[in-house]
Amino acid sequence: MSATQLRLSSVAVPTSLVAHPMATLLSLLADGVGIRPQGMPPQWRQTVRSWLPTGTRQLVAPMFHPASASFPDSLAAAGVGFGRPAEEQIECIADTAAETLLAELEADYHGQIPPQWRPVAAAPKRWLDRYVSVLRSLWAEFQPMWRRAEPWFQREAERIGSAVVTGALPTVLTRLNPRWRYVDGVLFLPDLQPTVFEQQGRPLALVPLVSGLSASVFNVESPDRIWIGYPLPGLGRLWSDEPAPPKPDDPLVLLLGTARAAILRGLLHPAPMSEVARLAGCSPATATYHCGQMEAAGLVTRQRIGNQVQVRRTTRGEALLDLLS
Repeated sequence: MSATQLRLSSVAVPTSLVAHPMATLLSLLADGVGIRPQGMPPQWRQTVRSWLPTGTRQLVAPMFHPASASFPDSLAAAGVGFGRPAEEQIECIADTAAETLLAELEADYHGQIPPQWRPVAAAPKRWLDRYVSVLRSLWAEFQPMWRRAEPWFQREAERIGSAVVTGALPTVLTRLNPRWRYVDGVLFLPDLQPTVFEQQGRPLALVPLVSGLSASVFNVESPDRIWIGYPLPGLGRLWSDEPAPPKPDDPLVLLLGTARAAILRGLLHPAPMSEVARLAGCSPATATYHCGQMEAAGLVTRQRIGNQVQVRRTTRGEALLDLLS
């Protein structure tokens, strides 16, 4: 799978958690109309689809077209609307001038507006009005779900805060999305038209998405911040209308998850993968996956000795364990 590379210049990059409802609405739209999957189970997708006005798929098709690496910032309330309530974000889009949208399209495509965007360019004001109407309809139906997600957001804020305080950002980055990879300071984000971006001192905003289980929406081009949207942990329980799980008493479990916390704690000495699997209470294949992610975060190392792979804690893993024990 092709991927855009985000090269982080430091694991100490300023990081915050931001509730950005427009990112979730975009993810819901992409999957709901069946153009760009975000990991929504069929029953969720059908529910979202029932909320969308007739003709939504055709309307938003240019935004999620395979040849559209991105779309104009004004359509996502980027900049002035970032992190504001959904109603304000939608009004920011409603206030966008047709000339602004045209100028962004021309800038994004170097003066050569591609075929998928030409119907929009031919009647930008009419298209914007219809787009805003879709967003308002979708938000009116989805708003109760967003409100119900508040306990999950609070839990995630505690997890991210703990990672920032303890210098464990790499640990967080390895767990954000099953479709992403984090290796040696580089975050690989699935992208139809991949490129390479440097952090260049920009702060990082983590944006939980209340949409699909593999949702991925991001903006790494903005000069003032990088934001990456990922599935809100516990999303399956939220969509199933189950009560929010209690906050773990164990801060290491909150940060790493139950299996990885058990592995890190249990590695009192180098151990083979069979022993790691026993510690985690999972299959050897699953233990191998967890160890690979923990290795990417700098918490463990793996070394083949004969027919076995030995896993051991690193200095960073020891330090994290000391901080959170």
